[in-house]
Amino acid sequence: MSQLLDFSSKKQVFEFLEEKMSGASSDLYEEGRLGVGSYLLKSYVIEVNSHVNGDIDIQELIKMFLDFIFPEKSLEIKQVDADLVAIEDIDKELLIFVEVRNRFWFLHSVSRAERVDHFVRNLQKHPAIDRMWMWDEFLRGMITEHERIFKGFSIDYDNRSIMGEEEAQSSYTKMQIWGYGSKLLRLFEDVHRALGDMSVLGKIRFKEGDSEEDYIITDIKWDGKVKSHGTSIIKHYNILRSLVDKYATRLQTIENNRLAWGSFPFPSGHPFYIIFEEPIDEHTFYRLKEKMFTGKNPFRLLGFGEDVLHKGYVVSVVDMHIGKSFRMQMFPDMFALYVDENVCGNTVIRLFANLQHTIGRRIFVESEGKRILGE
Repeated sequence: MSQLLDFSSKKQVFEFLEEKMSGASSDLYEEGRLGVGSYLLKSYVIEVNSHVNGDIDIQELIKMFLDFIFPEKSLEIKQVDADLVAIEDIDKELLIFVEVRNRFWFLHSVSRAERVDHFVRNLQKHPAIDRMWMWDEFLRGMITEHERIFKGFSIDYDNRSIMGEEEAQSSYTKMQIWGYGSKLLRLFEDVHRALGDMSVLGKIRFKEGDSEEDYIITDIKWDGKVKSHGTSIIKHYNILRSLVDKYATRLQTIENNRLAWGSFPFPSGHPFYIIFEEPIDEHTFYRLKEKMFTGKNPFRLLGFGEDVLHKGYVVSVVDMHIGKSFRMQMFPDMFALYVDENVCGNTVIRLFANLQHTIGRRIFVESEGKRILGE
């Protein structure tokens, strides 16, 4: 029997999620592992730039997205509240709640992680939908907010998608360290410093709250996945809102700097410059030109370019997220992005964050001589 019939309000949904989250936390505390059918609460932040009529019914809007991505898959949809829709698949193994919040939507689930992750990855194929891309500096800033107790981190640097698995110059660094204590933060800082460019944060873990009745332990992953167990759905939700508020502020700075042609022929706004502290070597630069403009994840850029003087490369780019075009100049020490007001600002963040994870941490974004992203 469908679980959708059990929900008729947002309050019921969040009570259900908190009950499941608390049960998973009890399993971990008492047994050291999750019980059968017990899963952590997972929330995914997605950026939706839909360009559709703002008056459209949200159930119809979500159905439109799902029909585009899953034309042959039977999914049941129910509008639970004015801004909340529940989705369940035909075999009852996947239950997701989609919370529509202006530009950034939340997807909540306590279903098996593999099923939910697969659903979200496929949902991203829709041109209106993108992920939240937390670059290294942004994610590090989340560690000590609100008197959080730091409990671990993961490093996720991997250039094999650019260089190839068997390439002699390919490299990657993957590690996870979970723990507790004052020395853990010092260890994190030492690792970050010692690994240099290859030390790119993939995930952080922390605890909020100091009582058994009101606490949460949360993992934040760089691609917008937030996973929690504990006893407070409110704390989990406040973490999501804090992430979006800070991210939206940085995104707005980017979009305020985009080129605009209102005063033709002299545009307002400025190009964006992605600057590499260490220039990219010739071979990596060549492979990057090959791999970055295929239209595929994670960059989602389709481009056609030509070589120019001074080892440069000029590209006409179509962003597969909302399908708008811009021009880009590439040099081993700097990329220039001529992004106008029709291009989603999240494109700049997506490119920057994924370059960190494939080329190296020590890069940053400037516009009009001011640093916008990165250290």
